[in-house]
Amino acid sequence: MANQYLPWRYESLTDQEIHNIASAASSYLNLPELFSSSTEVKGFHELALLTLIVLWTGVSWERATGLRIQPMDAKQRSHASLCLITTSARNFWRIRSTFPEYKTQIKVPEESVRPMLEHVLIPDLSGLGDRVLELLKLRGQKPSPKTKVFTHSAKQYRKAFNKLVQDAGESERVTWGRWEKVMFDAITAETGDVVDAVAITGEPHALAQTKCFYYSPNVGDLIDRYVNVTTQLAKEAELPLESNEGSHLIGVEHRKGYVGSRACASKPAVVNAVSDLKARLGATRTYDLWSDFSEYHNVFTFYTVQMLAFATGYRAVKTPLFSLEEINGQLRLTALADKDNEQKRKTRLSYLPDIVLKQLENYERHLKVLEATNDFRLKSQTETEKETCFFLRSADGRDGKLVVSPKTMVRHLDEFLGLPANAHRRFMRTELREADCPADYVNAFMGHASFGEEPWSRYSSLSSRQYRDMMTQYLEPIMEELGFTPVASRLAEGASR
Repeated sequence: MANQYLPWRYESLTDQEIHNIASAASSYLNLPELFSSSTEVKGFHELALLTLIVLWTGVSWERATGLRIQPMDAKQRSHASLCLITTSARNFWRIRSTFPEYKTQIKVPEESVRPMLEHVLIPDLSGLGDRVLELLKLRGQKPSPKTKVFTHSAKQYRKAFNKLVQDAGESERVTWGRWEKVMFDAITAETGDVVDAVAITGEPHALAQTKCFYYSPNVGDLIDRYVNVTTQLAKEAELPLESNEGSHLIGVEHRKGYVGSRACASKPAVVNAVSDLKARLGATRTYDLWSDFSEYHNVFTFYTVQMLAFATGYRAVKTPLFSLEEINGQLRLTALADKDNEQKRKTRLSYLPDIVLKQLENYERHLKVLEATNDFRLKSQTETEKETCFFLRSADGRDGKLVVSPKTMVRHLDEFLGLPANAHRRFMRTELREADCPADYVNAFMGHASFGEEPWSRYSSLSSRQYRDMMTQYLEPIMEELGFTPVASRLAEGASR
């Protein structure tokens, strides 16, 4: 693919560098005489602990220094970005996940969307939580949400970190900034999805800015990925872990939650919405008046548009249908250029499952029969070329065609899921990733290409056949689960209105 993540990139630290720094930090934690020493030496001890926390949680230095402690049964709650949750059996890290920044507020029906959480709870596989509690005990402090664990300035910690690097025998290649990216890079390298790393560590990334608006990962899946990545990192860097288990100890309710993009529909809600839409389409098949036929045509159009939207990740644009002539019949691929710019960076391949292709054929036959009637109510003074889809207007004495757009679909969308016109995009990205579809193919499906990642770029390694095969494997089962099936038009079957 165009955006290959190479784990040996120069800006990433090597396994040996990670091993040396982590080992040096651990050795300093095992020197109890430090607590009877100077303030500078005590600060160095704090830095050693802080270094390991940054490594195993993936949070930034800034967020790690703001660590607070939250006993699981405490009444007072901490609002810190990083919190140590203590229990009698095991400690956990609670990390505030990164959310997209929205400029507007919307109301969505709770029954249609996934339950959202603000934090991800991950197991303390390194046993650092006990070290934090020991540090407070030696200070004579009790763990509470108000207790400040790290008491020195960022400048002092930076100075101590440079000394740690020197003591570990490492070069200036090991920097403050590179160290806080070790876990982030490890997650990205393992899952191939930078948004997974953002969701787990809570740290933003330029390449994830747009993708975060279309992804609501399950917290349970994120926890499992974190455990796998941490175990692999410890093995490759030859670092000890207390345990590679513990994710199963996290509450079931927490594992069922989601983080990330708002208003992401749940799968049961979409299945029910598709079923209800098909029932509504069946109920409108009986018509005598123009107004009744218009309703049938509009529901038939909306059903076709929604099937195509879920199958292709089509953006919420006007007239979101294309001619069958634009489809490669052999590969069942077409090119989508929805909301593109002059550079054509967002133009992408789109695979059409057989059920979608059949529905497009059904809709095209429907339009041919409809237009063959030469009904004056189908005439449009502004029409310059053949429209691939349209609604019919039959209210307030104004008959005629109506452009299919997010605005004209509002009534249908409200009856469907009650969510915005682009809700299918966040749903499909989330579902494809939950099905373990490789992130590169999901980004290709979504049209999420940064500069240099375009599928048409000179050095792109995107294979159209491989993309088709991957979509056949991952996309088609999702479409079948949702209940989409080809529906023929009554009009095209020869019935007269």
